[in-house]
Amino acid sequence: MDFKIVTNAGLGEMIFVRPGVNIEIAETGTTTDDAQNKLIDSSQNFLSTIEIGMSIKNITDTTYTFVTSVDSDIQLSVRDYIFASGESYEIRKKSDFAKSDNILNNIFLSIIVERNSFFFNPEFGSRLHLIKKLTDQNVALAKDYLDEALQWILDTGKAKKIDTLTERDLDVMNRLNLLVTATQSNNQIVTFESFIEVV
Repeated sequence: MDFKIVTNAGLGEMIFVRPGVNIEIAETGTTTDDAQNKLIDSSQNFLSTIEIGMSIKNITDTTYTFVTSVDSDIQLSVRDYIFASGESYEIRKKSDFAKSDNILNNIFLSIIVERNSFFFNPEFGSRLHLIKKLTDQNVALAKDYLDEALQWILDTGKAKKIDTLTERDLDVMNRLNLLVTATQSNNQIVTFESFIEVV
């Protein structure tokens, strides 16, 4: 099963390949208004069905985000501004994300968190946000940043091997594709794909 998320931290669509995890849907519907970082549906009762941390799929354009606050029965605050009026969505229960038996959460957070921004551990995270120009040299530098961000997963024994690849996207200008393939300690192989926009 694939799980995608769009972030506002300089990273684009994240793809989690997670076989064997069942998706439980908490709510579905269609947005009835448009506001920044909000999901608004006048037909809903979010206060009784939705919790902070649930993931939301925008079915119309296949983007994802998370609930950051349940504001009222008809409005949710969400991490990313991905909803316009009239778009279909589904909200997934947190158990979908929590059931993961692999290290994709570790990989995702290691890439999305900017290095030196996590006060508990300034060494956690990546320096991919420092890539400002898409040159051959920076494509190679991005791989170094990716390897650096994921090294702790190897050091702690969560993975036996991690292979990374960075390459220019041939179809989208100024996009750098990232691919991570990790062999976990239980020999399960997981893959993670993402991209960064270099402007």
